[in-house]
Amino acid sequence: MELLSNTGDNRKFSITGWSNAEIIALDRAVASGLLPYCVRSQDFSVPGKKLAGRCYYFYISSEPGKEDGLVMAMDWLNKRVKKEI
Repeated sequence: MELLSNTGDNRKFSITGWSNAEIIALDRAVASGLLPYCVRSQDFSVPGKKLAGRCYYFYISSEPGKEDGLVMAMDWLNKRVKKEI
């Protein structure tokens, strides 16, 4: 799983899951509100494989009065890494 800044638009960042387990974890986290509102998602595929990865795009700063999107994502990723260690 990787967290990247969005080149060309410094208001957004993305998290990409490359395995089925990572994609499912991202899907669930977005649906349950553990991650900020998803602006856009994009699937990646390669020949011979149905789905190779899924990228979710989020705003770094969310609406006024709401938690910062990047902070939410970092907290979620840190908890996920600690679970797997």
